[in-house]
Amino acid sequence: MTRLKSILREPLVQFLLIGALLAAAFALLPDQTAPVVDDVIVVSAGDRDQLSKLFERTWNRPPTEAELTGVIDRFVRDEILFRVGTELGLGQDDAMVRRRIVQKMQFLLEPDPERLSPTDEELEAYFAANRDDFRIEQQLAFEQVFFDEARHGEALDAVMQVAQVALRAGEPVEDVGESTLIPPRFALTQVSDLAREMGGDFVDALKDLPVGEWTGPVRSPFGVHLVRVTQSEPARDATFDEMRPRVIASWTAQRRDELAKQRFDELASRFRVVRSPPGSGS
Repeated sequence: MTRLKSILREPLVQFLLIGALLAAAFALLPDQTAPVVDDVIVVSAGDRDQLSKLFERTWNRPPTEAELTGVIDRFVRDEILFRVGTELGLGQDDAMVRRRIVQKMQFLLEPDPERLSPTDEELEAYFAANRDDFRIEQQLAFEQVFFDEARHGEALDAVMQVAQVALRAGEPVEDVGESTLIPPRFALTQVSDLAREMGGDFVDALKDLPVGEWTGPVRSPFGVHLVRVTQSEPARDATFDEMRPRVIASWTAQRRDELAKQRFDELASRFRVVRSPPGSGS
């Protein structure tokens, strides 16, 4: 039995078994005299160029003529196996094959690059119509000193008062409080970005603090902090030039979705979808 398992693991034996299975499948086809697959495989100049570029991206050098011939031979072999396998229905009810085909079709729905190149007029009109989306939020810069509430317990208030006196006397933030991976200083950053890093309640507490004064305790998901806001910039409307890169990215994303949906709707118009009513069981 062990010997048989060893033989079955041999690549040549597996290849022969697959060949036998394919031959048996062919025998089940209803008409052996008619061609079951398209019998013309064209390797165009474009195919050669694409295969050559794929080799070069993989190996960081162009292929030799012999290597390119080998790549093309494998391409032809795969095409033959794909066509025969498709004709035999080997991909039917295969979730992996279905997913790969769907992914490729989604790729084909992608619009051509030239249709995603907006003019300045289009960008400015888009910016004007969506100005609120490009509003610059309030920005804050601050220093913080961290304290572990569980460690200090009831003594926390006294510990923080001592630390606050030291900070107001000019003691460096690195020498006060406890060691933590949280940076002691945050550069000027939009409040939404700070909220993702430090928590919304923490940032809300900072928004209206006076600049330059040590305040606390301020709570975050990590513990409690003494905080000094060093700079605060109010929210304001942005100019088009300030937001140009974001406007381009947003316009392009919206345009891509619109064109992809348009192409999909064109494909979908060929089909009639019948949906079973809820609770029908079929």
